[in-house]
Amino acid sequence: MVVLVLSILIGFPVYIAAEETLGKEMLVNGDFEQGNPPEKWATAFDVVLSQDINPHSGKYCLKIVYQQEGKGGYARQDVYPVPGKKYKLTLWYKCEPGSTIRIAMYDHTNGKNLSPEHKTDYIWTKHEKTITIPAGCKSAGVLLYPFGTGSIVWCDDVSFREIEEATD
Repeated sequence: MVVLVLSILIGFPVYIAAEETLGKEMLVNGDFEQGNPPEKWATAFDVVLSQDINPHSGKYCLKIVYQQEGKGGYARQDVYPVPGKKYKLTLWYKCEPGSTIRIAMYDHTNGKNLSPEHKTDYIWTKHEKTITIPAGCKSAGVLLYPFGTGSIVWCDDVSFREIEEATD
């Protein structure tokens, strides 16, 4: 009713965006508060450490180092989304000066990166991405890794949740 009255008074339509409703969290230990290396995350080269010196929130965050060619650290957690549904990938990241983080959702079934992005922010920065899962995808992985020899990145508060369809 308010939208209709406002539209009549100002002479053109007014649209109010509905707030997204997010479903259940699909990742485990996205805050990295459990384990070193962090529980439920696949990691490489023993260079992924929970650090209590630089978290975005809580006591720990994830530190990932790309030591040298062929020894790049990474963190990955697999999820089982529903094809055709939309999901929200959210995380906080920070890069050492001169470092780059690659944030990706990898579709294991179809062999494709669904949302590869490179970021270089040197302060804690929030990353949000809406991802539509393609037909046939039975499993996917949230993948975080530094890009380039000597790169050091931190991640915290990683979340992957379905965007629920609005019902009236």
